[in-house]
Amino acid sequence: MLIHAESIWKLIVKHKYHSVVEIGVLKGEFARDLLTANDGQIQTYWMVDPWQPYESLPGTTPERWEELYQEALGLVTEFDPVAYVLRMPSLEAVQRFDDGSVDLVFLDGHHGFGHVVNDIVAWEPKVRVGGILAGHDYLEGIPPGRVEETWGVYKAVNSYFPTEEIRKEPGTIWWVQK
Repeated sequence: MLIHAESIWKLIVKHKYHSVVEIGVLKGEFARDLLTANDGQIQTYWMVDPWQPYESLPGTTPERWEELYQEALGLVTEFDPVAYVLRMPSLEAVQRFDDGSVDLVFLDGHHGFGHVVNDIVAWEPKVRVGGILAGHDYLEGIPPGRVEETWGVYKAVNSYFPTEEIRKEPGTIWWVQK
């Protein structure tokens, strides 16, 4: 199990959560790990990703994104009817969810500051009272090979939530309970 999936799984079990939305699926490994560990507790798991190139991630082609999409589908097809896929941008998918309707939203989409802030603002209302908004790659500074325009998770999370509300877990996980 991926270390960040293990951290989120522990939160799901501890809080007895039943509904999860993952933003930014890529290959589907995170979803596969959580759904494999699932013993019936997760009743609905939404995977949201447009699986399409974007300007700040050069070198990816529509064909490569289609391969990633097919790979993700292949990893979760055995988990029907729990796993659902929404192949669309996060800010489009969020409109399909009622406020307060989700136990846990996990943000791991575009890592640029503005994108992360937009996801937080859009998805935070969808989390029920007692639920969790969480995300991946909560790292101070910019990792080697990345540029500031594409790496703003830490700054975005810290600009939106009071520091004392932000919790950290292994695997560069951040989370805030509503």
